[in-house]
Amino acid sequence: MPEAPGDTPNSFDHELSKYSNHFNVTYNFLDGAITPFVIGGIGWTKMDSNIADGLPEVGCWWDPWWGYVCYEDWDTYSKTEFTYNLGLGVRWDINDSLFSRAAYSREFIDTDAGSLDIDTLTLEIGMLF
Repeated sequence: MPEAPGDTPNSFDHELSKYSNHFNVTYNFLDGAITPFVIGGIGWTKMDSNIADGLPEVGCWWDPWWGYVCYEDWDTYSKTEFTYNLGLGVRWDINDSLFSRAAYSREFIDTDAGSLDIDTLTLEIGMLF
């Protein structure tokens, strides 16, 4: 017997866009050229599904140079959530003006659909001044 419409879940294959901003605090354990550190921070993350959330907005206008110019823009489902992160790593002061850091951190996001945890590995090169 064939399934009735609405009995099967819909499936989407799409890419999520994620933008995170955090205010972090880093604690270095040692004063030497190589030191382990911990990092923690709070901030916010905007997630955009890139899936249309309604009808498109369409507009046209007359441009004396190009003639009629039209555009189409779709609103997408997006959400901004409070987030926090924790991590650990190691810093190496290469010389008096350069350093390198490697860290593993986890970002914790609480959404209406449940908890979302994102792991991140970072490699950095920076300047000391």
